[in-house]
Amino acid sequence: MRVSKVKRQVLALLLGSSGIGLQAAEVVDFRMWRAPDHTRLVLDLSDAVEYSSFLLEDPHRFVIDMKSSFTDLSFNGLDLSDSPISGIRSGVRNGDSLRIVLDLTTVVESKTFSLAPNSEFGERLVLDLYDK
Repeated sequence: MRVSKVKRQVLALLLGSSGIGLQAAEVVDFRMWRAPDHTRLVLDLSDAVEYSSFLLEDPHRFVIDMKSSFTDLSFNGLDLSDSPISGIRSGVRNGDSLRIVLDLTTVVESKTFSLAPNSEFGERLVLDLYDK
């Protein structure tokens, strides 16, 4: 479901006012590709975010929590073939944080890092899942 521009602006204003000096960041786009030894998912953001990530077992999942963040994107339709990811879902956590969960088909090692804007892209969050 798409959120209208006005609703998105109101949500950003509300989320931005909930943290001291923090603006709400929106996940505005994403892309994924497979390298020989890992899968990379890049989240394009409207602003820098505070985040934490961790792996879970039984079943295997990779979780990333982003403070004062939101998205109206759907991860449905993303080609997950030839990757350790079987599904991606997201939801609001603690009222103003975004949680993204990657359901995994196998054990992976993970690396997560942010990238500052450059001439082509704005703020980004990179999620690397390395084959074991």
